[in-house]
Amino acid sequence: VAFVLFLSMTVFVYRSTTGFMQTASHVAQSHEIRLTFEHIRTLIDDIETGHHGYVISGERILLEPYHGAVILIRDKLKQARELTGDTPRHQEHLNRLEKLITSRLEVAKQSINVARTQGIATARMRLQTDRSSREIEEIHQLLKESIDDEVGEISEHSKRSTALAESTIMFVGGGSLLI
Repeated sequence: VAFVLFLSMTVFVYRSTTGFMQTASHVAQSHEIRLTFEHIRTLIDDIETGHHGYVISGERILLEPYHGAVILIRDKLKQARELTGDTPRHQEHLNRLEKLITSRLEVAKQSINVARTQGIATARMRLQTDRSSREIEEIHQLLKESIDDEVGEISEHSKRSTALAESTIMFVGGGSLLI
C-alpha cells in the first residue's frame, strides 16, 4: 500500500511539475506578446510625433524618431503576427492594424514631402485639415485591447499556477501523512 501511494505521489508531482513548466512558458509568451504590442504603440507615437513635429517646426532633427520607427514597425508587426499565430482575435486586430498603420505611414510621408517640396506653411495647412485622428484612435484602441487580452492571459495563467500549487501541496502533504 505504501509503495502504491508513493508511486501515485511521484506521478502526481511529475504531472504538477510539467504543468508548472507549461504555465511558465505561457506566461513568458504572453509577456513577450504584450511587450511587442506596447513597442508597436511606442513606434506609432514616434511616427506621429516625429512627422507632426517636423511639419510644425521645420526642424529636421525631429524626423529622427520618425525614421527609426518607420524602419522598425514592419518587423514588430511581423513579430506580433508570428507570436499570436494561434490567436484569431489578435490576427484580426493585426489585419486591421496593418491597414491603419500603412495609411498613417502614407499620410506622414506625404506631409513630409509637402513640407520639403511646397514649404512648411503648406504642410501645416494640410496637417490642420487632416481628419485621420480617428485612425490613430482606432490604432490605439486595437493595441489597448490586444495588450489587455495578454494581461488577462497572464492573470489566468497565474490563477492556474496557484491552483496547481495548492493541489500539489495538499496531495503530497496528505500522502506523506499516510506513508
